[in-house]
Amino acid sequence: SKYDISMLGVVTVVGGTYYGWNTSLEYGFGYYIIAVILVATAFIIYCFCISEITSAIPFSGGAYGLSRVAQGFYIGFIVGCCQALEYICYASAAALFIAEQLCLLLDIDSRWELIFLFAFYATATTVYLNGNRALYYANIILYALCILFPLVFFLSVWGKTNFVKYAALSDAQNDRQKWFAQGAGFMEFLKITPITAQAYGGIEALSSVVDEMRDARQDMAFGLISSVLTLFVIHVVLTFTVASLPPGLNVIAQTDLPMSYGFEIAWNVPRYVGTILLLPPQYAMGFGFILPYAKLLHSFAQANLTPSWFMLTDQPTHHRAVVVTNIIGFGIGCILYSSAMLNKIILNTCVIFGVIVYISQLHGYYVLSTTYSSIKRSYRSPLGCLLYTSRRG
Repeated sequence: SKYDISMLGVVTVVGGTYYGWNTSLEYGFGYYIIAVILVATAFIIYCFCISEITSAIPFSGGAYGLSRVAQGFYIGFIVGCCQALEYICYASAAALFIAEQLCLLLDIDSRWELIFLFAFYATATTVYLNGNRALYYANIILYALCILFPLVFFLSVWGKTNFVKYAALSDAQNDRQKWFAQGAGFMEFLKITPITAQAYGGIEALSSVVDEMRDARQDMAFGLISSVLTLFVIHVVLTFTVASLPPGLNVIAQTDLPMSYGFEIAWNVPRYVGTILLLPPQYAMGFGFILPYAKLLHSFAQANLTPSWFMLTDQPTHHRAVVVTNIIGFGIGCILYSSAMLNKIILNTCVIFGVIVYISQLHGYYVLSTTYSSIKRSYRSPLGCLLYTSRRG
């Protein structure tokens, strides 16, 4: 249903909001909140456009299917590969993050990360292979955990926050506070902007699962738009809340896991307690990407674009594609485990893949609105005119 799709969108993406972005606050809250507003606006407009696309062409291949129509077969295949790699890498990064944190929490050898990595893919694959009923309940449980985590965090630290006092960078030399870091400029702003995109990266994955919906033409718009607005609210609330924590932005910007730090000062407990609470949303993130990338591989197989030894061409369902893609994901996770450099840049790599997909889909929207404007659609984006006007200009 449309509510299931909305929950899946939050489950799949929200994990990127809970850590990593706070380092950008070293350039000042002013730069970061401007980037947050600009990126959020872009993604909201983007989701309105995808909703219209899906109401016209409800194809489970997502950006791959649209790109084949709008840009041609070869470009469509490249876009589909970028989309699949983006989702697989996001899931691998989330799984490896869980494995790393578990090894730190249990104080055991880092080689156990591979065991935890395997456990993630084994449990997730088991749920998916047990059919839609198991997936339905897993989606509800993970959604509840993803929403409960920021809510508990906000209520816990509320009494400790002071936006006016802590959200500005302190300048001891001049005894004043600054909303923009001294010496920071446009280049620093450009460094911040992709980091804010992690709060929404992969939201377009919902367009890859339209064949799981009873009426995708009607329901996808609700699912996409409600999920991206939910992500926006969570991101903005966490941005203001984390920036308002003591002792101030100078320290918060250097904290690895700001929400774990928040629980530490709110509950007076060891920081690992907050880290434990952070793990379910990360599991949800990795879990949520599995269905979209399995659907993409299944679509590739139906077009005879996968190696024959995958044995996917004649499969009526995406179940075998789940197994194959999770094996690939586990392999990528092992590579990330063995290479600290690759592990450090993997999220930026996902953003690059995502940008290729976004450009392709927005161009597809333009083509759909002009060359194929006669195609009947049950939903029209109220914001799509902005894209159309900008392209004409």
